[in-house]
Amino acid sequence: RIQAAPGGLFDAEHLQTIARFEPGDPYETSELDDLRRALIATGLVSTVSLTPEPGAAPDLVDVRVRVEPAPPRT
Repeated sequence: RIQAAPGGLFDAEHLQTIARFEPGDPYETSELDDLRRALIATGLVSTVSLTPEPGAAPDLVDVRVRVEPAPPRT
């Protein structure tokens, strides 16, 4: 499950739409790298922090997403 940082550019639902994995899928670091690249490719984000955290059940992992906005374009 994806958790968005409060006040971020994207809410958790939108982040899950961008991600190429679904809640309950097996954890793979490569999928987090893919999500990081996809977020930066939007052009709205300069840096992305993805932090795996223990989920609601012992075999689940939540992913906390923090993004820094890219500088405004002129």
